[in-house]
Amino acid sequence: MANIDLKAIDLKLLKEEIKILNEGGDLESKFKVVGTSKEKLVDAFGKAIDYLDDKEKNIPDTCINFYNSIFSEPEKTDPPADPPAEKDKKDKPKRKPPVASKKIASFEDIQERIKDPSNPTAHMDHLMLAGGKIETLIAKLKEYLDESKIAFSGFRTVSSVKRHIEYREEHGWVYEKDGDKIKLVGFKAKK
Repeated sequence: MANIDLKAIDLKLLKEEIKILNEGGDLESKFKVVGTSKEKLVDAFGKAIDYLDDKEKNIPDTCINFYNSIFSEPEKTDPPADPPAEKDKKDKPKRKPPVASKKIASFEDIQERIKDPSNPTAHMDHLMLAGGKIETLIAKLKEYLDESKIAFSGFRTVSSVKRHIEYREEHGWVYEKDGDKIKLVGFKAKK
């Protein structure tokens, strides 16, 4: 959780967003809020949003906005021009609906699943299969999103990519790490 200012995060708002996720019913297990440190809540919230995004579940806008306020690094750009018209927002294609896929049991299953990526998360996994600097992978994903005109707010920062890698590692995916370079290299089934 490097580069996150815990003092700047409103604990009450964090707990409200966690309550929304708990009530949504899409998480494997509900958050325990009482007696949990702010740091652990922030980390669990980030992993939950990554999990829901990976499963292509609907994530409430308030949760996405709060997630971005915590984990997104401010971009160094010119001041924004006029906000886009509502029509422009509606013209962006939505992500494909989730389809049931077989459970990952081998590295070949991973390679097959991400061979033709159908969503931004699969596209990022596909990029990690080739490997490279995390910043380069983020830039390539941004190009993909711009070309496909898919609205997606994840993987904008190195820390969000690292959280995704941690999530994947918890589920058996194996990465080769060398400084700021990453490469998806295998799968180790849980015992």
